[in-house]
Amino acid sequence: MRAVGRRSIGAPVACFLACVACGAACELVAGLGGEVPLQPDGGSPDGGGGAAPDGGRPDGGAPCKSVADCPATSDCTTEACTAGKCVMGLQPAGMACLGGAGVCDGAGSCVQCLSNADCATSHPMAPICDLTDRKCVSCTDGIKDGQETGVDCGGPDCGACLGEPCAMGHMYGVCGDGTACASQSHNPDNVCCDMPCTGLCEGCVSASTGMASGTCAQVLFGMDPYMRCGATGTPMAGGCGHSPNTCACNDGVKDGAETDVDCGGGTCPGCAGGKQCNSDSDCAVEVAGEISICNDGACCESDCKAQCHLCNAVGQCVNAPPGASDPTCVGNTVCGAGTTGCVGKAGAPCSASGACLSNVCAAGACAKSPSGGPCNTSADCTTGTCQNFVCM
Repeated sequence: MRAVGRRSIGAPVACFLACVACGAACELVAGLGGEVPLQPDGGSPDGGGGAAPDGGRPDGGAPCKSVADCPATSDCTTEACTAGKCVMGLQPAGMACLGGAGVCDGAGSCVQCLSNADCATSHPMAPICDLTDRKCVSCTDGIKDGQETGVDCGGPDCGACLGEPCAMGHMYGVCGDGTACASQSHNPDNVCCDMPCTGLCEGCVSASTGMASGTCAQVLFGMDPYMRCGATGTPMAGGCGHSPNTCACNDGVKDGAETDVDCGGGTCPGCAGGKQCNSDSDCAVEVAGEISICNDGACCESDCKAQCHLCNAVGQCVNAPPGASDPTCVGNTVCGAGTTGCVGKAGAPCSASGACLSNVCAAGACAKSPSGGPCNTSADCTTGTCQNFVCM
């Protein structure tokens, strides 16, 4: 508190207290010579005591005959003429400023607000009071202000920030900064997300997606934190898949323990005929109406172990094409046409044409096949080229 004046005293005098009625200042004058500071608030020279009723005027209060001689010094002070001196008073905190804009802070200053209620009517677009700066702000002004913990989010007034649990009871909604509260059915963590996150296998927390919490993303492969996929053995099994909003057993990718795309491996449904397998359990219960068997790495309707037989692309056991190799065909022999069994390749010894792949036995040896004839390798063709068991 400032001293409001000094008065020289040239001789010892007795201390006296002059009290002015109606809240006027009390002056304590003491000392033996020198200057003694006058404290209109009755405080000590070092500034102790309350606020100076005259506002700390250097002259201890301007002389006056009436209050008309004491003009107001601010919108939040009052003036009175007491005992011939102007005495300043302070408007109580929360009272409207005399100028009509803002409220008094109780210390003589006019501010925008002291509470949210001060902003509700005077600043409807910014109805939150920043208690530090004592100004009206909002949760949509693009500035981190008030009690926000982020830009336009967090704190007791605005909705929660990105990745934080959705708050309740805020005028700007449960999430601030334009984010959305994830659906409870898809996100038990119930956090504020950068977009509505309601897909089959979408999440908005780092533990589920591996992304920063608050970012809607595909749930990590194989996880199913929201129980959106199905039971083992069903097309929706395996937890979340690699493709967006799919489960592992219907994501169109051979992944996890699958032996073929979206089948086999013990979790997904059994594979259809002709699909890859490691064991019988990887195959569907029936293929082509028969009990399925994993035959040479493919699901088949039978073990298909007869000579020169194989499973086709749909799991049916059929005759092998002429020229195909077979474990039962040894030496210089391969599968012949139809059910003829093993026959000789070009150059193999023969006694009859039916014993040769080319169906031509000449001078005791199997001849080469012409263009369009069956073959096992290019050496079996007169043209010198064999593709897909056919001479070209």
